[in-house]
Amino acid sequence: MAWFYRVVELDDGGGWACRFGRLEYDVHAELAAAVEHLRLIAGNEPALLFVHRLDGTVDAMGAG
Repeated sequence: MAWFYRVVELDDGGGWACRFGRLEYDVHAELAAAVEHLRLIAGNEPALLFVHRLDGTVDAMGAG
């Protein structure tokens, strides 16, 4: 079973939030930094990373 980690674009122009379920780890100004941070958090666990954009699209970023 894989865990799902998400980077969510914030609607107030405040950057990108790193989330796992309802837990928000932190916010990054740049998307690349947020994705890299989640990859570090996921470590060696079976994990899938997703980016949720304000326009409603969701991009799969592969395994953690």
